[in-house]
Amino acid sequence: MKVLKIQGYSSWMWKEKVENGMEVKISEAYNCYRLENILIEESSVMNNLVILCVHCCDHLINLVPSSTSFQNLTNLVVSHCKRLKIVLTSSIAKTLVRLRYMEIESCDKITEIVLVDDVVAQDEVITFRELKELNLLQMQNLISFCSGNCAFTFPSLEILVVNYCPNMKIFSGGELSTPNLHKVQLSRWDGEEHWIWVHDLNTTIKYLYLKKLGEFLQSQRSRISTPVLSLNLQSKLEILPAMVDGVWSDDNSLQLEATTLFINLLSFDRSPPIDEVIQSGVVPRFVEFLMRQDYPQLQFKAAWALTNIASGTSENTKVVIDHGAVPIFVKLLASPSVDVRKQTVWALGNVAGDSPRCRDLVLSQGALIPLLAELNENANLSMLRTATWTLFNFCRGKPQPPFNQVRPALPVLAQLIRSNDEEVLTDACWALSYLSDGTNDKVQAVIEAGVYPRLVELLGHSSSSVLTPALRTIRNIVKGDDFQTQCIINCGALPYFLDMLVHNHEESIKKEVSWIISNITCGNREQIQAVIDSGLIGPIVNLLQNTEFDTKKEAAWAISNATKFGTHEQIKHLVREGCVKPLCDLLLCADPKIVTVCLEGLENILKVGVAEMNTGTAVGDFNQYAQLVEEAEGLEKIENLQSHDDNGISEKAVEILETYWSSRVIGRGR
Repeated sequence: MKVLKIQGYSSWMWKEKVENGMEVKISEAYNCYRLENILIEESSVMNNLVILCVHCCDHLINLVPSSTSFQNLTNLVVSHCKRLKIVLTSSIAKTLVRLRYMEIESCDKITEIVLVDDVVAQDEVITFRELKELNLLQMQNLISFCSGNCAFTFPSLEILVVNYCPNMKIFSGGELSTPNLHKVQLSRWDGEEHWIWVHDLNTTIKYLYLKKLGEFLQSQRSRISTPVLSLNLQSKLEILPAMVDGVWSDDNSLQLEATTLFINLLSFDRSPPIDEVIQSGVVPRFVEFLMRQDYPQLQFKAAWALTNIASGTSENTKVVIDHGAVPIFVKLLASPSVDVRKQTVWALGNVAGDSPRCRDLVLSQGALIPLLAELNENANLSMLRTATWTLFNFCRGKPQPPFNQVRPALPVLAQLIRSNDEEVLTDACWALSYLSDGTNDKVQAVIEAGVYPRLVELLGHSSSSVLTPALRTIRNIVKGDDFQTQCIINCGALPYFLDMLVHNHEESIKKEVSWIISNITCGNREQIQAVIDSGLIGPIVNLLQNTEFDTKKEAAWAISNATKFGTHEQIKHLVREGCVKPLCDLLLCADPKIVTVCLEGLENILKVGVAEMNTGTAVGDFNQYAQLVEEAEGLEKIENLQSHDDNGISEKAVEILETYWSSRVIGRGR
């Protein structure tokens, strides 16, 4: 028998014809639905067979028994056998000394082509002496050609096609020799041939597997509208071993591909498996890769993977730190590769942003100065954004970093806030807000850096993400002394404040502006007058009466401070703007501090009425401001405060009543 093609036989029909030694030649070979075995045990009918083609035998499980010998077989083709699990055993494979062509296609149950049996020792060498072409096609469950430890030699193999075998992780588990094979073809049917070769056959198959995993993970990440956004935990654990093997291999291509795969896995938006990656033991290997100056691309990918790990919990960040990554990151800020430097900047930002302790560790390693060097006029926008964000992380947090350690950032921040990019502006302004938060010495350093005129300009920015930190920095500056506050006034900040209070800004912005004005009104009289001249009192009074309580509190402080430090004429202006009624209304609030602030403001206003009566400038012979308080139903509220639980409030209420309404003091005349 020379050619055997099988079509349309059931098991018993096929066995009968084979056992009778009949030669079967059929041009199309398929649809043997019920055929379960090609040969019975101990049959020698196939010894002289040259070509064997088996197609569409849905019930076929084993191709042939392990005792079969194919010593003359040159061509073996098996396709579309849905239940076929075993193609060849190692015993049969040893007999294929003349096999020149093998093709296995679309057999979904097959996980390996050669199954090691008990007859052949695990370490025995199997030689396919004449095999020139091997095609493994469309087998989604194929894991390897042979998973056992048998050694294989293919001295004549020149063509290997592997097409759509997505789970093939390795060619063979034992020693492997393919001296004439120098490429693996990935596709047979399109117009172009796609070839790949990485060092050797096993390494090439591993590389292809990692590439396929990467493509799969990338596709999963892109499916943001579906429930399959991320792999379940079991799937993640299943793919990790191949990735870990790649990372720890000695082959550069595998190292790079596996590290890239870890990046994809760690880049899932929901529940990236950071803990599983750490437990797989690859972090120290990534740290090793950071030192591969001969391979900048691998340095870049390793830095990226560590960046993602450090973005997790504090424990995750600690793992990166404990493996010594931080000092290496700092050294990499001087790398000739822009990509490496940028990714390193990002990694340091993640570490520093975790906690003040981590921030101080990064600063102690000398990271600030080389980071500032990246923020130059030649830096591209991506680097500017990343480095500015990292600089912000270097400056933020409480307890604050030692000021002398971060003070060198001020001149660079002064340049960054002149950027037109919203992200750069936002992070630079936030960095300044942290650097200016503290003593007057810190405020003065920020002023001397020349940032405040630009900060005032940014009060007109259309984005609240820029406006908020710019406003916060200005708030910190006006917390300083009168000179420092005056710097902000001189730069024209007050008209911006008016616009924010009058127009439709967020409540948080109005609250912040009210706080700033309250600090200005506790300054000198010229500064109070500047607030009045800018038309700010009316809007502040409006907030005092018609906004959320948190904003009302700041407005109350602004008015009360002005009554405390202002002139009589300035206080009269406050009264004309209608401040008495809302101050009286706030006497009912639950915040004892604000009740006290309002009482003190009203008392200061009442003092102006007494002064007018004493100088003869009062309208009539009574305290007109006391009358305004009564008309605003403030007198009754002050009377009720005599019994307030807060002793300071009750005493202040009694003091006001004794001074301006002596007959209304509780218990008087007893």
